[in-house]
Amino acid sequence: MTYTLKSKVKSLYIGNASVPITPDNPKGLALGGYGDRDDYCTGVHDDLFARISYFKWDKHADTQIILISLDLVGINSSVLNFFLNKISKQFSIQKEHILISCTHTHSGFESLGTLAPGILGGFGGILKSRLRTDVMIKIFKKVFKGIELAKNNLIRVKIGFKKLYLEDLIAFNRRKPQKPINKPINIMKFTDYAGNLVSIICCIGIHGTILKGNNSLISAEWMGVLVKELGSRLEENPLKYQNEKGVFVNFFIGAEGNVAPFTYTGLDFKNTDNLNIIYHKIRKLKAESRDILPNSNFEFMKAYGIFLASKIAEALDEIVCMQINEIRVIERRFYIPLYGIPRSNKIKDLLFYFKDIFLKKLFRFLFTMLHSVIVPLFNPIKYKKKYHIETSVKAIGFDEIIMLTSPGELFNEIEEEIYEYIREQIDPELEKKTFIIGFANDYASYLFPLEEYFKGGYENEFQFAPLAGALVKKEMKKAAIYIQNV
Repeated sequence: MTYTLKSKVKSLYIGNASVPITPDNPKGLALGGYGDRDDYCTGVHDDLFARISYFKWDKHADTQIILISLDLVGINSSVLNFFLNKISKQFSIQKEHILISCTHTHSGFESLGTLAPGILGGFGGILKSRLRTDVMIKIFKKVFKGIELAKNNLIRVKIGFKKLYLEDLIAFNRRKPQKPINKPINIMKFTDYAGNLVSIICCIGIHGTILKGNNSLISAEWMGVLVKELGSRLEENPLKYQNEKGVFVNFFIGAEGNVAPFTYTGLDFKNTDNLNIIYHKIRKLKAESRDILPNSNFEFMKAYGIFLASKIAEALDEIVCMQINEIRVIERRFYIPLYGIPRSNKIKDLLFYFKDIFLKKLFRFLFTMLHSVIVPLFNPIKYKKKYHIETSVKAIGFDEIIMLTSPGELFNEIEEEIYEYIREQIDPELEKKTFIIGFANDYASYLFPLEEYFKGGYENEFQFAPLAGALVKKEMKKAAIYIQNV
């Protein structure tokens, strides 16, 4: 099923708002991200936020777009669909024009409802959800207020874009630690017609996992530091960057499925003034001698976020903003089958096969029997006599600037293949202005290539649909084509 919109734009307006969504009285709540976490929440290190970018260019309901970023680990489709329908109705906007994405902080409220501290913490929420729906309702009430604020704070804007690659090493493939990854930093820049900077949207595909399972304080991780630091840097330059309503920074997570922030425990990250020197040293280290064990502390989280913010701030003057003449929206809904893939006759492979075929059938049966009385991680539905999950991908085009969305944790290999496909099969210039937002309107777990599935790994244990990565990749490629031909 495909939804399409093509709309001419005379004047594009953007409204922005940021509202704190840290749960009230968070002590005792489960934190998301780690199945082996030591403890429940004991306090707050820094607040979680919802950031809203609201676009309007006509008086009709289908000429609005809302982009929402939440400092949460993820939200399952059952909960998201409920709130998407509420937002659509309350703000008279088509559901296909709403994008809700989580930054995937591993130190926020456990918004998926699956994890809790202890050895079995990663399993108890599979069959019976632990989701605190009362907390989620309070969070989205704040989101609704944020949307209203953004809607009433419109500024006429031009848009520019840059895909920034750093010489400094900022990430690595955690399944292939000897393979550095040159992750792009995607920057959308919005200025008013006088040239004043109004807002920025950043998108980077790197996990929020600098803090580990021994942390029990709520935090938006390095992503929150980046947003705060970048906003502060821009406010320090009022004549150059700031208009009367201030500068707004939004952040979205990209394809981070197997990508971790690069840390090096042999270097001191406490002196944030020397970050360029530190990263220059890291980049020169030989891959075989790298110590890639993450340094789990708040000081490095701060240093990492500040470093990325500094690079984004430096790049802003290079981005030229232009008037937008056309906006296009594509949404493709599709089904992913819930069954495993046989391997070979080896004993290890037979054990994996047992897990895929027997245990997943058992889980699917229990989900089907219980889904009316719990909030499941996903809702299996029967399609062509077999169980599937339904999900979607989007493409949103502001002239030649294209947002592609992934419904889960997209592996870096798939991201690279999609960019290569756009370069070679569509337009090499288009790839330079295309970026991928993850966790969009769903949490379909890890989205990996089939060859990674056969290699095993814990990512596979959290994916009930091994074909999800291949099918999402296929649909994202289609969306990239369709958005050009609307």
